[in-house]
This record gives sequence, C-alpha cells and structure tokens, in this order.
Amino acid sequence: MLTKVSLFCLMALVWVASWGEAAGEAPPSSPAAETRRASHEPLWAGAAKEEITPTERVYLAGFGPNRASRGVHDPLHARALVLKQGEVTIGLVVLDLLGLWGDDVRRIKRGAKEILGDRLIVASTHDHSAPDLIGAWGPSLLGLGLLPYRSGVDRDYLRLLRRKVVSSLRAAHRNLREARLKFASTQVDGVSVNIRDRSRLDKELVALRVEAAPGGETIATLINFACHAEVLWSNNRLVTADFPGYLCRKVEEELGGTALFFNAALGGMVTANVARDSRGKELHTFAEAERIGHTLARAAVEALRSGQPAVDPELSWKSAELAIPFENWRYRWARRFGILKRKLDDGRLRTEVAVVGIGPGQMVTVPGEPLPNLGWELKKMMGGPYKFVLGLAGDELGYILDEQDFSKRRYAYERSMSVSRQTWPIVYRALKGLLQEQEAGHPIAR
Repeated sequence: MLTKVSLFCLMALVWVASWGEAAGEAPPSSPAAETRRASHEPLWAGAAKEEITPTERVYLAGFGPNRASRGVHDPLHARALVLKQGEVTIGLVVLDLLGLWGDDVRRIKRGAKEILGDRLIVASTHDHSAPDLIGAWGPSLLGLGLLPYRSGVDRDYLRLLRRKVVSSLRAAHRNLREARLKFASTQVDGVSVNIRDRSRLDKELVALRVEAAPGGETIATLINFACHAEVLWSNNRLVTADFPGYLCRKVEEELGGTALFFNAALGGMVTANVARDSRGKELHTFAEAERIGHTLARAAVEALRSGQPAVDPELSWKSAELAIPFENWRYRWARRFGILKRKLDDGRLRTEVAVVGIGPGQMVTVPGEPLPNLGWELKKMMGGPYKFVLGLAGDELGYILDEQDFSKRRYAYERSMSVSRQTWPIVYRALKGLLQEQEAGHPIAR
C-alpha cells in the first residue's frame, strides 16, 4: 500500500519525465465572432514599447523548474503596434516572454477595450530566459530542479506586466499618424534547425515596414520567423530577451521606429543553429544570441530595402472563439495542485484565433507552438504573397501537432507538452472558415 510520501515521489518522477526544455469535435464556438472591414480610407499607425524587465528575483520559464534568476543581462519589452483605418482599429503587441495564458490575454484586452474593442493580438517571443507566467517552472522539492511544489508565477509581476502592456498599447494609439506600408520576404539559411526532422524547416522570414506618410520615417517594423528563443541554455540565470532582443535593437538601429518580432511555426523542434567550439560543443552564449539576432535583422532590413509598397491597402479583422478539451493528464494534475492556474468551462479551455488582412499581407494567429508542417498548411490556405503565421498569439497551449504526428514516438516530448490532440483540428477548421469568409468578402491584394 502506497503511503502519501511514496505516492508523491512517484508523481514527481512522472513530472520530471514530462516537463522538459521548452514548455474530437469542438464544442460550440463562435466562428467569425467579429468581422470588421474598412473602406479604402487612409491608414494610420502608431507604435510604442514599454520595458517589462522584472526588478525582483523571478523563476525563469523553460527547461526545468527551480531556475531562479540571479540578475538581468538585457531588458525585456512589450512592443506594440496599432493600425487604424476608418472604424477598424487593430492592436498587435509582442512580449519578451515564453508565453502567456489566454486568461491573462483576456484581462489585457479588457484593459485596452476602450481603444481597440476586441481587436487585439497579444503574442510572446517564446523567450526561455524570462519570468515564468505559466506556472510550471517554480521552486522544486529540495531545490533539486525536479518537481515544482508551487507555481513559479510572481503574481505582483504579472499584474504589473498587464498594466504595462495596456500602457504600451495606449501610447501606440496616441502616436497614430498617417502611414504607408512596405512588405518583403526572404529565405534565411543557417540560423535555425529542426532537431526532430531536418526536412521540416520553414526558413522564410516575412517582414512589414510601417512608414510615416508623408516623410517616410519608420514607425514600426514587424518580423515573422520560426525559431525557439533559447540560445541561452538551461545553465543561464540572467534575464535576457535572447536573440529576439538583439534582432529588434539592430532593426531599430538601422531603420528607426519600433521593431516587433513574432515567432512562427517553431514547434517540434525548431531551435537556434548555434555555432560549436573546437571540441564540437554547442555555444549557448550571449555572443551567439547576438550573432543570430543580427543575422535575422540584416536579412529583414536588406529585404525591405527592395520591398513591395502596398497600394491603397485595406485593413480587416476576423476572429473566432474556440474551446479546447483540457486532456493532458499532467496539466490536469498540475492544475489540481494549484501549480497551473487556468479557468475551464466544462473541462475545456477558452481561446481564440484571428485573421488580419492588410493590403497584400495576411496574418493568422495560432495559440501555441505549431509544428512547421502545420505552418505550411496555413500558408497554403492564405491569400496574397506575404503570409504571417503568428505563433504563441492569444495563448500558450503548448505544442500543436496533427493526428499523425501526435501518435509518433519521435514527438513523445511534444505530446507531453500539448494540451490536447484535438487542438490542431479545432484551430485548423476555425482558421479555414475565417480565411474563406475573408476571401469571399474581399480578396487579399495579390
């Protein structure tokens, strides 16, 4: 007969095997919960950023529990862009975090509702050296880095973060001015690698430059590329924005304005292709984070120099609320013990997806970490030449796999870090419907 202590130790061993380095029919949902389309009125844009670096010790998200910070190497930011055309106002904000639960995204949306309504995308760069806001990486038993016995979330920091994100959006809204757009895409070799399947690697970088009209000075630059932000490895204890921080600072240095990096289909397992030393050991250093960030920045800047201006661009928004079964027994166990705090409705998570049309560009949001093949599926459905897949947007539901991959031994880790095997079918159907509705209403410029 198991004692309480032995039972707890057994559960700890199972937990260690499941928490790693990264972190059916859908119920009634609301397809096209909101549809807005502007006429060809002038486009306005504003951008701002707010520092969100923690001032106290925090538990760092990713890799394993009990990774308490020991200082700050470089700052974290919330980077916001607001676009307005006629009655349509859309906000995009990206945070230097591993991820943010949908419950907290909805609180941020309520704070910005006065200026944006519900038309807001909140995404994370998937930074593995930022505060744990999911809960899975808190203090562990005996400090051994095994099982967290409580959530790693600093509630005071989380409340401050939400206020600062709303503040960045309000500042971006105050900065609105007439704007014009330029799009570009390019292939970037040697920066990323898929350690599960090297044949599955989307090397496309898609970029949008928002310029003042007239004048031409940069308001914002949006970059979309797939790669885990984990150049700094599990032994790092300093808060850092990792390569996305270097990327954004370099783009801002070259072009001005505010740079925003949105991760793409980075799941299963697309990570940084770091250099090795003379003994073949991987270099998980700040110098490598800088090299990779600057490589992506140079690729984006160079592509945008010969980018395509958008002629009379039209702005549109469509979204759908979804409910995803909360099937992962490890997550359910962690929620039961208060380690993960997430609201459920009849055993399901509320989340959402959105489609943004902007001239020849189209954006889709995915509430987690889709595998590269799923990103390709979405791009095939999208119209126009510039296709942005915004991962970790609106939520962090872990890895998102199709039915075939969900059953493969190769993806055992990703499966253990996925909310449900039903996530992809539900997300796919919703986005397909929204894209079809957008195409029927007014095709994306080609």
